[in-house]
Amino acid sequence: YIKDLTKIGRRLDKTIIIDNLEENFKLQPKNGILIKSWFDDEEANVLTRLTSVLIQIAWKELKAIRKGIEFYHY
Repeated sequence: YIKDLTKIGRRLDKTIIIDNLEENFKLQPKNGILIKSWFDDEEANVLTRLTSVLIQIAWKELKAIRKGIEFYHY
């Protein structure tokens, strides 16, 4: 399913979508963080590791989230 972030009524420069399928956020690709799929992987920890990345982005208090996530893709 393609997810359209404009439908949630929030500022796109302050919104992130995290998904394991890049095509799901193709309408706002600069807002997306692509992660490795965790299905069928009991050892998966990508969401736990992503927590530290999101904290780093928040601490930088970026005016535009898109700039912060450019460097963080799993």
